[in-house]
Amino acid sequence: MTKSLKIYSGRNRPDLAPVYRLFEELTDTTTEVEQVYHWDVESRVVEERSDAQADILLTNSQLALQLIQDAYVFESYKAPVAREYAEWLRAPDYAWLSFTAWPRVAMINRRVLGDDSSQWPSRLEDFARPELKGQLGCASMIEATTIAQFAAIRIARGDAYAEDLLARLPQMCTSSIWKETP
Repeated sequence: MTKSLKIYSGRNRPDLAPVYRLFEELTDTTTEVEQVYHWDVESRVVEERSDAQADILLTNSQLALQLIQDAYVFESYKAPVAREYAEWLRAPDYAWLSFTAWPRVAMINRRVLGDDSSQWPSRLEDFARPELKGQLGCASMIEATTIAQFAAIRIARGDAYAEDLLARLPQMCTSSIWKETP
């Protein structure tokens, strides 16, 4: 008899369909994937806690999982692979496991900043330098990865530091992406 696996997925890149097809071939298990926007996933799985509709949740950020950790929606499972992961890539009780780490990166446009790499920003704080005003673009402040980055900065460096950085960075942007945040 063929088994089935229902997956809620907030991931739209990369397309994981080839992985699902390979899983089906190797395990004789059919997969049904339902796209769930990563900002909606927390409320959805909490609402379904007593009658879970999906077997697996793949989401775009750890933030969504951390936000519902206290709701005890997920069962702990200390998978052999999870025991090898660094603590920041899993829940303390192994209720979730990250299989990707989304680094934050900066890209330098040499036509804008020139070829002298000694003048390029090398730390996040450097992007708030006055001479870079109007030359910065970034992900929207409503993106979970951006929120998580600044939450981590706040925890690591304190409220005053994070608030000061957040106050200075939007002034440097060429677009209104920072101003979209309520």
